[in-house]
Amino acid sequence: MQQNKSNYKNKWGFLDKKPYQPGNIIETVEDIDVWMVDNPYIIAENRINAGSIEDTILEFIELFWSIEPDYRLLSVVLQVNLAKKIYKEYIFVKANYKNKITVPKIKEIHMTLDPEKEYIQTFELILYEMPDVTILNEKVKQLSQELEFKKENNKLKLMISGKVLIVSN
Repeated sequence: MQQNKSNYKNKWGFLDKKPYQPGNIIETVEDIDVWMVDNPYIIAENRINAGSIEDTILEFIELFWSIEPDYRLLSVVLQVNLAKKIYKEYIFVKANYKNKITVPKIKEIHMTLDPEKEYIQTFELILYEMPDVTILNEKVKQLSQELEFKKENNKLKLMISGKVLIVSN
C-alpha cells in the first residue's frame, strides 16, 4: 500500500527547511492558540517517544520522505544540544539525546550536512537496542514499496529522498 506524501507533509511541514538569506529576519504570524494548545513541537516529540523502536524509526522515515527538514528545528523537537563541527567540505552535527521516557531508545544522533545549504545528507540514529529489521521493513513498505533497509556492517541503511538514514547501536 503506497501512501500519499502530502499527508506526511501536513504532519511534518512545520519542520520544513525554508530558504532564507543570512541576515534577514523571517517573520511569520502564527495563531497563538495553536502554539499554546496544540504545539506541533510537543506533538512531534510525543510521536517520536511513543511506541516501539520501529515506530520511532518510522516517524523519522516519514519525516525525511515527505520534507527537507531543517536540522535546527528538528533539534527543538528532539530537545537536543547540537555540537556542530566543520571538517574539510563536510559539516558534522552531533546531538546527545535527552530521553524523557522510562526505557530509553536513542543514545545519540549524528548528522552530516551539505556545506552550502546545510541540508541533512546523512542522519544516524544510535540506539540502545537494534530494531527487528523484518518488522521495520514491513512498516516501511506501507509507506512505499521502493523503501527497504539494507544491513551493512551491523548497521541498517536506508536511502530516502537523497539522504541516508542509518540505524546503529
